[in-house]
Amino acid sequence: ERTICVLLPNKKQLDIRVGLKSTGQDVFSRVAELLGIKELYFFGLTVLKDNEHIFLDLEEKLTKYFPKDWRQDSGKGSLRRRPFPLLL
Repeated sequence: ERTICVLLPNKKQLDIRVGLKSTGQDVFSRVAELLGIKELYFFGLTVLKDNEHIFLDLEEKLTKYFPKDWRQDSGKGSLRRRPFPLLL
């Protein structure tokens, strides 16, 4: 599992754990559930790449959007990985 840091419109952040094979829809559904969001069509998830917001295709695996080292085993080494950010 890996940690995703979802930055919310109110400037707060929500850290959630996801599996390596998780999709954007997995994250989006979990965020909506935790925040009690009913009107999902008002929101989407983006990743910041080259100072540009890229909307996630919710059917794609997160590995498409994050660096290759996101998939590597976090159990190796003493440093804890920082969460990868998404924006709601």
